[in-house]
Amino acid sequence: MDSLIFISPFVNKFLAFFQYIFVSERKATQYNLLLLVLGIAVTSCLSVRKCFRHVASRLSDKSLNSFYYLMSSGKISLNIWSTQIIKLALRCIPPAYEEAPILLAVDDTLVEKEGKKFAHRGKLFDHSGYSQPKGKSGASQNKKGCFIYGHCFVTLIMLIPAMTITGLKYVPVVVAQRMWIGKVSKLVMAREMVLLARNIVGEHKQLILLCDSWYPKGEVARLVRIQHLDIICNARYDSAMFEMPVPKEKPGPGRPPKYGKQIKVDDFELVPVPQTDYHVGVRTVQARIFGDKPITAIVTRQGEQESRRVFFCTNLEACNFFQQHPQIFSKRDAQAYISTNADFVPLAIYSLRWEIETSYLELKSFWAFREYKVRSKDGIERLLNLQSMVYSVFSLLPILDSGFAPLEQLSIQERRWHMEQLISQEIIFHRLEERLQTDKNKLTILQQCREIALQESFAA
Repeated sequence: MDSLIFISPFVNKFLAFFQYIFVSERKATQYNLLLLVLGIAVTSCLSVRKCFRHVASRLSDKSLNSFYYLMSSGKISLNIWSTQIIKLALRCIPPAYEEAPILLAVDDTLVEKEGKKFAHRGKLFDHSGYSQPKGKSGASQNKKGCFIYGHCFVTLIMLIPAMTITGLKYVPVVVAQRMWIGKVSKLVMAREMVLLARNIVGEHKQLILLCDSWYPKGEVARLVRIQHLDIICNARYDSAMFEMPVPKEKPGPGRPPKYGKQIKVDDFELVPVPQTDYHVGVRTVQARIFGDKPITAIVTRQGEQESRRVFFCTNLEACNFFQQHPQIFSKRDAQAYISTNADFVPLAIYSLRWEIETSYLELKSFWAFREYKVRSKDGIERLLNLQSMVYSVFSLLPILDSGFAPLEQLSIQERRWHMEQLISQEIIFHRLEERLQTDKNKLTILQQCREIALQESFAA
């Protein structure tokens, strides 16, 4: 096949989104990347060999080494891929909600690799406790985490407002995955990815960055100096907080105080939130991590015996849109926060940060996120970002094109399965076309027709 044009219009539309993402690549590179996209959609894994065996080898005469070379040594810019996927996602925002804030979420994840020849494989601490040390069994032995050998990836996702069957929702899109090798701080990596998204979205658009207690410091915390870029984050329990400074009636010698009286988490007066088991307290404070900027501190406690948690919101006014549209949130606790007090809205918004954890779970459980075999850093990053783009496009399919509307109520895994059936049919049609042109044995054609019939029956 000289070009990837199929009988099925759905497969062609699916590939058109990736042609938009790969618009800056050469035609030969685009062709190979589209074959890998089809391979990932069919196999849902990161094995170049599997993608080649099941798809690429049946649709082209390319060699396996050409795909390995493309991933490891080809001229590919991941920042351009991230730019294009952001632009593609922005097309999904309804005109009526152009002024709605866009959410960003940043986090990192670990991938354990046993092979010793992977580039930048290092000893990392897995605090989640999901990894099980060799020679041990039982969840109780692994509650505090353990050390593993593998890679760490910093991820940025963007949540955009979009209209779905159930109404206005925020849909997650994986923007970038970058390998952390220790030379540059993860905070610097996160800042660069956020600034990349900021430049594409535009300075006029309100962005809210969501992150856990590890990221709101240093380079990430200084992002609040940028106009229309604010942070809602979980914070450390011992974060230094101060009351707003009170100016003296008769100023004396020296500079006026920068901070007021220091306050602690236990100084917050908590009130119960109806229909939940949470107690919440809110105060306007100053925190050292954000300088002398007035911020909103929110302290929560679940039940009577649980410890308190601290959340910071650098701009409460940026949350007004969510207070006016509570249908965005599906969780009962989030809706209860909004209906109880306008100052509790940042807690509801922060609940959307869980989408990045969901994407990690789905990619690792259903998309073989850990199964890459390429060894170089460039090859690993390109494969992971390619898979993440396929995952993100499947999440956007019903919004990008009404022809995919029947898939809207299905999970991303079910959408991929339906596309897998269509691609498999196209591969069979392609093989049949080749046989009709070269093979005079009618029995072979009959066998191919039986194969098509079985395939269509399976797809139905």
